[in-house]
Amino acid sequence: MRDLQGRRLRHQNAEAKLKEWESKAKERELEKIALQHIKQQEREARREKEQQVEVASIVEAQKAAVKGAQEAVQSALAAAKQAPGSSGAGPSGSNGNGNGATAAAGKRPAGKAAAAPVAKRSKMMAALESFGSDEGESGSESSEGEEE
Repeated sequence: MRDLQGRRLRHQNAEAKLKEWESKAKERELEKIALQHIKQQEREARREKEQQVEVASIVEAQKAAVKGAQEAVQSALAAAKQAPGSSGAGPSGSNGNGNGATAAAGKRPAGKAAAAPVAKRSKMMAALESFGSDEGESGSESSEGEEE
């Protein structure tokens, strides 16, 4: 079919659709920008959520490690406190006085031997308390150096 000017109607309809499509180009561009913005916001929210989860798990792991270290130090100190005070020949020494080979060699007098674990304990506990959640593992390394 043709219109009064001799043009085919399908060409006329296609031209009308093309003009309509071109007039909506600005709207399509804005919609495209809006969708990109929404996707970007979703990505940022997802990344932020992942980072928060990682921080929380790291803090929890650190607290568990500190608690484990404190318990280990407490149990070691309790064992050390009980070992010198026990009487009889055990793994601590063969001379029967409970002080082991150090007393036999004469390196340390008996009075200082009992006071040393208390001083070490207070230093260790102070280091562990300051270690808390602030300093990482550097506090435990400094206390190991003092024991030698």
